[in-house]
Amino acid sequence: MIFNPTVTTTYRGYFYVGACGAGNETGPGQTVNFRVTYLGPVPAPANDEPCSATPIGPLVLPFPNGCTVPFSGTTVGATNSVGNGLGAGGLVPTSECTAPAVQYNGGDVWFQVPVPPSGLLGIATTDGGVCAGGFALYTAAVCGGPYTMLAGSGVNTGLCAIEGVSAPSGSDAGVVIDGPALGLIPGQMVYIRYWERNNNENGTFTICAYEPIPPPNDNPCGALVIPTALTCTPVEYTTENATLLSGVTANPANTCVGPVATSDVWFAVVVPPSGAMTIEASAGTLTDMAMSWYRFNSGAICGPGTFNQIGCDNNGGPGNMPRINSQTAGIALVVGETIYVRLWNQPDNLYGTFSICAVENIPPPNDNPCGAINLDVTPSCEPTVGTTESASPTPNGFTGGTIMPPYPVCGSGPGTDVWYSLTVPNDLIAPYGISFETTAGILLDGAFQIYTATGGCATSNLVLTPVGACTPNAGGMPNLTLNIGAGISAGQQVYVRVWRQSAPDGNFGICAVRTDPIPCIGSATDPLGPTVDYVNNTNDTQTYCSSKAGDVVTLTFSQFILENNWDYLYIYDGPTTASPLIGTYTGSNSQAL
Repeated sequence: MIFNPTVTTTYRGYFYVGACGAGNETGPGQTVNFRVTYLGPVPAPANDEPCSATPIGPLVLPFPNGCTVPFSGTTVGATNSVGNGLGAGGLVPTSECTAPAVQYNGGDVWFQVPVPPSGLLGIATTDGGVCAGGFALYTAAVCGGPYTMLAGSGVNTGLCAIEGVSAPSGSDAGVVIDGPALGLIPGQMVYIRYWERNNNENGTFTICAYEPIPPPNDNPCGALVIPTALTCTPVEYTTENATLLSGVTANPANTCVGPVATSDVWFAVVVPPSGAMTIEASAGTLTDMAMSWYRFNSGAICGPGTFNQIGCDNNGGPGNMPRINSQTAGIALVVGETIYVRLWNQPDNLYGTFSICAVENIPPPNDNPCGAINLDVTPSCEPTVGTTESASPTPNGFTGGTIMPPYPVCGSGPGTDVWYSLTVPNDLIAPYGISFETTAGILLDGAFQIYTATGGCATSNLVLTPVGACTPNAGGMPNLTLNIGAGISAGQQVYVRVWRQSAPDGNFGICAVRTDPIPCIGSATDPLGPTVDYVNNTNDTQTYCSSKAGDVVTLTFSQFILENNWDYLYIYDGPTTASPLIGTYTGSNSQAL
């Protein structure tokens, strides 16, 4: 084998029998012949300095549209370029390429390529013997300098592509740049400084330059139309070769994250007849994106023109993906107008795929009191599933009736609210009442208000009067008990108004539970009934089941007379006599049964 040391230190060799790894080391008495031959210093590659940079793009146009002609290179023997001012602050990758840590440790080689006619330049690399490659981009009028590193984004003040850190493919180092946006002109020479990230696993690699073809929706002028539907049907798209916005002005660029420093793509959505919609992105190879909505303001859509931002989100959807609901976000839309939607990868300039859908916001049927969903009052909680998604605020004077003061203010006050109704059972007596309970689904943070009702929607005179406290739950879902004679009465019509506090809208569970003891609901006797003794050798098995899983069965004995120590009653915890035995009983004493 040939070993190229990268630092001056002591190296140690291990010998294994059969296969490498612990347990296969050579043992006592075994002979190993080992010879070390010094081959002399490794010569630096021909392109070790920028003035000998290897041309990797066609110096005679045209450029290819993809990486079809890769050039081979090596970092073996490469040195740290410090001449021509390249060792000064502001030009050294140790200070300019630092996300998430220092990604340069010397040992670089150089390439050069002119900016293609379109101004778009793509550079791609593939590791060979190199473990993890990276590169930075520079300009200079002549190879002797002075040099300027192209501007980067975020904590990387220089434009760098680092394998596994800031590469568009998410793996090997690569980048696509919009030359004019960086102050470059077609034909201007760009110098590429390539290195092995830690300078300890040097070797071969390939590199190529090409003129990328941006996606058709790279700018608002080519925005792809997304139809609105009643349900979300995501369609996959890509940011491959997308560039930064140019030709038009986005005002402001965005308000939910920092500046849009990565490639973006655009969509157009026509506001549906309901006047409200939700647009949601879901992850593909990209898992952390941001989204802004814009309304065209003035000029020309294809530029020069101005777009005004009306909404922005970076994590309201699944995972770290964006989602904007026009109602929740308080965005007033006009039916038939076109909204422009901009998406980009939030943390870095990685390219990749994602999916997006647009849904028309159709209010749920119980969006107002006259569409309230009926709740059964039951002995135990049997949740009815509802949702606040696409609900609208109910005005105090709604179609069909009136909400009386005081108006609820807890939980930030009703926003996207939905309604339920119930009738208090006639057999419910004081001091018992009804426990109103909600459980979380997608909606995690809700509030509600209970109302008593007079009149009705059919006669347009439904009057709702608040009873009990406006009930939030400090970041959770609310519960409240109202007793007969202390807010509600038997036979009364009651309405429940539920809304979200701060968490996203979504589904939840709601139930109404009576708090009085459950009455006896059946009786059982021996085979001959309560007035006749059972006959000799009677063997009778009866099974009692709860109405739903989790409930218990209670047996209350009003009469219990067996022949002591001869006849027995056995009770089992389960459906057969093979189930666990709860107890054995005999005689005239029911023993607490």
